[in-house]
Amino acid sequence: MPKNGKKGLKKQTSLMSDVKLSDFANSSARAGRLRKSVGSSLSKEIEDIRNVEETLWYERDLEDFQFLNLSTENRKKLRSKVTPEESLNGTGIRYPIDVWFLIGHYIKPEDVTVFASICKDSHFVSRSYSFWMKMYKRYYQASDHLPARLQPECIEQAFCLKTCVVRALYQMYPHFINQLSTRLLTTDVYCLSNLCCTLMWWIQQNGKWLFHFKFKAATNASDSPITYKVAVKDWWTSQDSGGKKQDMYVNYNPDEGCKILRFACSHYVLVPPMVMGSRLRDVRVNLANDMRRQKLQLTFGHGNYRQSYRRSNMHTESIGCCDVVEFDAVENLMILNWWHPQYPFEYNT
Repeated sequence: MPKNGKKGLKKQTSLMSDVKLSDFANSSARAGRLRKSVGSSLSKEIEDIRNVEETLWYERDLEDFQFLNLSTENRKKLRSKVTPEESLNGTGIRYPIDVWFLIGHYIKPEDVTVFASICKDSHFVSRSYSFWMKMYKRYYQASDHLPARLQPECIEQAFCLKTCVVRALYQMYPHFINQLSTRLLTTDVYCLSNLCCTLMWWIQQNGKWLFHFKFKAATNASDSPITYKVAVKDWWTSQDSGGKKQDMYVNYNPDEGCKILRFACSHYVLVPPMVMGSRLRDVRVNLANDMRRQKLQLTFGHGNYRQSYRRSNMHTESIGCCDVVEFDAVENLMILNWWHPQYPFEYNT
């Protein structure tokens, strides 16, 4: 047994601690302590590089790509030189319109609004005939049960092409179909107030009366409606040689801003014909007398009809005449927008 066992352990630890990085370096070990200013500047540069690497490429500034090797002080100087006025007035890069047509092949239907808001060229592409026709062919399948007007042999005409493609997508695009199945169609029944009733009809189905009220928002008097006959006449007479009217025909929607109120009633209710052309001033949905179904009350105003309410005493003032139509025991109350699959539409007018 060795007499001095502790000394042997000290020798082993000293041998392990003798190996240093400076032994394998080309330069000699630096004597002294690193200054705080140099250490802080190096740590700041390392933190900046880490932050730049953590951020995504589309969140970085232009200076981060071009001047990545500069310090933070030089970056601040470069950023201070660029004034907000210069950045706003600076001209951007305008790509050829063919590039936007190629990008349009990969745009999803729910992202069309974002794509059209990028620039003027993307907005032009989103209103073109080829953009909507290729989107229709991208999602069309022969197994889809579409109406005759939305079939491939009928949808190729340019008149109301965008409207037809949107309606077809709500019957064959899964994302739009899920939206219709999850969205409540009776939540926005009060959005019909102050809309003009343009058409009203009813049919008898399965022993019940199915009422339809078509409402439309106010439009400018200068916006005259376009018919299919007028569009065909322009094409045959070559009045649209420059293609200016084709953009209007492709994006024309005769049902823009229209909503249809549809509900079923157990008995027939006489509706005065004067409601067509009048505005819906008030709509109320209450519980019916049988406590199982709903009761619908529609108030139509004519002429210069006006209402004013006071919260203190609920004072009501009316000028002109109005018609109040009540439907008791109402079922399946729905608000159909123009893109809904059950919305009735017709084009050859």
